[in-house]
Amino acid sequence: MTVGASEYSSGRDTHQCDMPTADSDPEIAGSDPLTEHPVREYLGEDERVRATLTNTRVGIERVDDDDGTERIEPDADYGAVSVLTDRRAAFVVGQSGGDEVTSIPYVEFADVDTRTEMLTRTLVVETEAGATWEFTVRESDALDDAVEHLRAAIPEQLLARAREHRDAAEAAVEDGDCQARIDALEATVEAFRRATTVVDDPDIATVATRDEAESAIADLVEAHLGRARDCRSVGNWSAEAGDAADALDHFEDACDCFERAHELAERYPPGDADAIATEHEHLLEKCDSVKISASVSSALD
Repeated sequence: MTVGASEYSSGRDTHQCDMPTADSDPEIAGSDPLTEHPVREYLGEDERVRATLTNTRVGIERVDDDDGTERIEPDADYGAVSVLTDRRAAFVVGQSGGDEVTSIPYVEFADVDTRTEMLTRTLVVETEAGATWEFTVRESDALDDAVEHLRAAIPEQLLARAREHRDAAEAAVEDGDCQARIDALEATVEAFRRATTVVDDPDIATVATRDEAESAIADLVEAHLGRARDCRSVGNWSAEAGDAADALDHFEDACDCFERAHELAERYPPGDADAIATEHEHLLEKCDSVKISASVSSALD
């Protein structure tokens, strides 16, 4: 097997990708090499190692509801290394034909846990796509250090991702792309939600973070309402022109936006849920009126 690095992402299995060498990183494995190639070769040049775990027999295990359980074991005289960097977890299983490398960015993490058995402990990582990765070790202190790092790094990366999406939303405003703004704000709110819930740590939800999240939610409600009203206006124009089908299509789009805005306003502080509900109800009445008019016209024809 040729040397490669696979990266896990939501909705997809691991796939091959290239990663640059990081000669400036410290040695990762001990004096006895556990992998065919130095683990630092699978890391980016600006990537920094924060914690490492090793085992010599078990390798890693992946559990998925659809694909079942898969264990990737090292070849004889090799082992496995779990490298936790500032941005992701890389699992490297030593094999003579080419190391098996799996990379999981922290923004894909849904949960982190440990399991203790009589002689070993296991790092258990669940991803947003529903897969569970397990890495078993004997070094209890090393596992504690790894978990401590993850509890800090995962929210940090998610908050950074939320701010990237927020920047994209602002760029969409400048471009006049309403749907791109909504998509970016939805991603922003989701990243903030996950940053404050994936790790049970009240210190993550600081006042500043809550203010950022609330501002993003307020903008998202506003964006959905703006799109709803635009769609409603086009629908009204089509209805006046006698094009009931086009009117209903736009009214349905408007209703979807009103429903999402109402959902957000009910769940979070920004937005007037009652006012949004009233506006939505009036549109539903308009839809019914257009449907009746279209039916009458069809009957007369």
